[in-house]
Amino acid sequence: MKKLLLLSAAAIAAAGAQAADVKQPVGMPKTAIKQISSNGRYAASSLIGNVTAYDLQSNSEKAFEGAEYATYALGTAGMSISDNGIFVGSLSESEAAYLDFSTGQWTKLPTTTRGDFGAYAITPDGSMIVGFIGNKSENLDENEEDNTYSIPVYWTRQADGTYAKRYHTVDVSEL
Repeated sequence: MKKLLLLSAAAIAAAGAQAADVKQPVGMPKTAIKQISSNGRYAASSLIGNVTAYDLQSNSEKAFEGAEYATYALGTAGMSISDNGIFVGSLSESEAAYLDFSTGQWTKLPTTTRGDFGAYAITPDGSMIVGFIGNKSENLDENEEDNTYSIPVYWTRQADGTYAKRYHTVDVSEL
């Protein structure tokens, strides 16, 4: 009986010590974090054309407020932030782009001259970005003017840090 009481007291003490290590949530007013990098360092919120990027390690943030014709958006795939602070999304709803947190600069990804583009996700190491081309203007079937669909596209990071565009081959006869 004494052993049972001693073991019970030790278990209660251990549980109390473990509960003391639990961290309280950190409040961030006027925002809702919607994306986070896989290493937990970078996070972002986006709402109605505005994006705020956070470096949770250094407790810093960068806000980008959209104007009537210049809006910002993050990818919607949930993996729109790399572990080294590259945030992918779009500018003005039709230009695929990425934000480098270290410089605070948005850069348009290489695309063709027509069609809508979006960047949805990036690998944790930042080596590849995936997205789409909304192909209304670049009809693959020249006989149909209202032919609208999306073509998968991806960009790969080059040795100089820029991204090169690649297309996924699509057999449009089966669409």
